[in-house]
Amino acid sequence: MYSRLNVPREVCFLLLCTVLCNLTMIGSGSTIGYSSVVLSVLMSNHSSITLNATEMPLFVSLPVISQIFGCLLSLITMKYGRRCSMVIANATCSLGWIVIASSYSVTQLFIGRMLTGAAIGICATAVPIYLEEISTPSWREFLTITPNTGLAFGVVIVYFLGFLMQDNWRLIATLCIIPPTLSMLFTIFFIPESPVWLLTKCRKEAARIALLRIRGLLQETVEFREEFAKMANYNEQLKKLESEQSCRSDVSSTEETSDESSSTMSVWDKLKSILRTICLPEVWKPLAILNFYFIFQQFSGVYVITAYAVDMIVNAKITMDPFLITVVIGIIEVVVTLIAACCSSRIGRRTISIVSGIGMSISLGALGTYMQFFEDASVAVLPLVCILVFVTFASFGFLVIPWAMIGELYPTKYVSVLGPLTTFFACVFNFGALQLYPTMVTQDETATIYFYCLISVVATFYLTIALPETRGKTKQQIEEAFRRNSRVKDAREISEATDGKHRSSDLFDFVWHGPAD
Repeated sequence: MYSRLNVPREVCFLLLCTVLCNLTMIGSGSTIGYSSVVLSVLMSNHSSITLNATEMPLFVSLPVISQIFGCLLSLITMKYGRRCSMVIANATCSLGWIVIASSYSVTQLFIGRMLTGAAIGICATAVPIYLEEISTPSWREFLTITPNTGLAFGVVIVYFLGFLMQDNWRLIATLCIIPPTLSMLFTIFFIPESPVWLLTKCRKEAARIALLRIRGLLQETVEFREEFAKMANYNEQLKKLESEQSCRSDVSSTEETSDESSSTMSVWDKLKSILRTICLPEVWKPLAILNFYFIFQQFSGVYVITAYAVDMIVNAKITMDPFLITVVIGIIEVVVTLIAACCSSRIGRRTISIVSGIGMSISLGALGTYMQFFEDASVAVLPLVCILVFVTFASFGFLVIPWAMIGELYPTKYVSVLGPLTTFFACVFNFGALQLYPTMVTQDETATIYFYCLISVVATFYLTIALPETRGKTKQQIEEAFRRNSRVKDAREISEATDGKHRSSDLFDFVWHGPAD
């Protein structure tokens, strides 16, 4: 089959593994979109459970609150492997949907929402990092965006179910149990552990076997040996660097704290070690860049429209069936995230982000202008077009790029901590944005749209200045670029640039040494 399609066996197995991993994200997407399609039913008198005006925003934002705890939990689960984190995320998600489907009180409903939200926090870090670690350089840009496609597909599924069963929130929740349950079984029986993580745990043979399975090989090839040797060499050099830093830290600590007790020394040493790590340019620079990106992402309304889609469509006085429009929105998100994945390897993350910000700013500006000056004209098609254009450009960049860059920008040595930490902050920002929307739209709907427009404009300028390009770069090259305080340059320049003075003891033997004269 592979020869008939002219597709390498390794690529087919890599894509298959990617699809199985992204089943985990479908349950998360269903959680995000669920509130949009069931709020109108749960706030009516036709439901066995009725939410009041105070409980409504809590129902929407509870998964975001529990995502925060899920992110903290992932700090623990990631220590036991990426695969372990995905299994726990799927089990938690399935349990949450079971609780929701069987709910007969608001409290039980809220508990189910919290469980499904915690699952998002666990898998939001594990899946992108896993895909980044198993991908080849030529497929990395594509694969690391696909988790957002899985997320969008989960949103589409729940939107479609909401369109078909507008009054049956319980049956929708029951059907949402299926994807995470299947994903958990596939992860347990078919998905190998990340070979990069196994190498960090000194399990070299297990890492070799895992990589063989991921590449779909029955025996080692020359290309496989080269790839695995680079992985192992990079891991060994990381350990060497860590050992050298530890020795310098011990010497410095001994000189400065010779008069203190051993317990005080231990605490002080740990605090100094954390501070030194944060001050590393390859740590604090990507940490600042990504967290500011997530702030702009959340407060530009990207996730607000997903959670409050039906409500926002009604507020814009669009006369079409809001449930049908949500299905269209979900389909747009899936298609556009796939387009973004394909474009990443051609035009890069930075360009995509800038284009996304410009499109979002224009569409929101047009929607705000319509609501302020032309709302009485009753041209229902214009606000609908503005919302769909906004969703299109948001899905192209802001919705997907920051998540994809978590595994790219953070060093392998620290990604198990920095990844969950960044996801934690993103969840906090998301909670704030979702909690603010009902209050803001009650005070002034038009001003709310203008606020999102302003954030999109500021974000576009910020990304133009601060976001580095990672297209075609290895992790070593990206890390070295942060150390050298320079923007990552084009891969073609890197491959051609050499001064003939490669240092065999350097941690990064493959990084850019500057363009040849």
